[in-house]
Order: sequence, then C-alpha cells, then structure tokens
Amino acid sequence: MASVGYDLDGHWISSIAYADDLVLFVEKSPRLQEKLHLLSEALTQAGMVLNAKKSLRLTIARDGKRKCVALLPITYECKGGSINPLGPGDLVRYLGLQFNWKGCVIPKHNGKLDSLLQELLREPLKPQE
Repeated sequence: MASVGYDLDGHWISSIAYADDLVLFVEKSPRLQEKLHLLSEALTQAGMVLNAKKSLRLTIARDGKRKCVALLPITYECKGGSINPLGPGDLVRYLGLQFNWKGCVIPKHNGKLDSLLQELLREPLKPQE
C-alpha cells in the first residue's frame, strides 16, 4: 500500500499537529475512519473529546483515465459526532489565512490597495513628514 503524506528528511509524515489542530493523511476512507476511532479512544483516555463541529474532512478521489480529481461527500463518525465534508466552494480560515480544497487562497484586493497607494503618492509630503 502506498503511503500518503510527505517525506521529511527520510521520515514519512502521515499526520501533522499544531496547537490543538491535527491533520491526518490516509490513502483509503476506511483507514481514516480507523484513525479517527483510535484518536477518539486516545482522547477519551486523556479526558478529552474530539469536537466534530469544529472539524472538517476532505476526501479527494483521483480519476486516472480523465486525469482529474473529485471531492467525495463522505461523512466520518467519531465519539464527538459526525465530521462533515468540505465542499468545492467552502473556505476555511486557519492562522489568519483562508484555504479551500486546493490549498491557500490568495485574497483579491480588487485594486483597492493600488488606488489607496496611488492616492498617497499623489499627495506631496510636508517637511515634517
């Protein structure tokens, strides 16, 4: 079975954590359900519970013949409830940045920043500025 994740100096990373956030990488949906079950068990032993309402999941399926991917609307269960799927139009805010299923979304400023900068440049500076 091929691993899903990334290679970091010879160490295969299949999950990442930051503060109270966790990302799990798996190749098949049943494996994610298994990891969620094990995670729920470990959290229960530590007196904690997974907050399913604050959790999202993303299942991407590859179609090799058409050379495209699809988002699968699979809902996973854990002791904290159901983890809902991230849809194609959904945005998630994390550490001040917005993400969609493709990755980080670059904000569009619609020229507003350019017009404000031009306005500043048009005005002459006073000697004390």
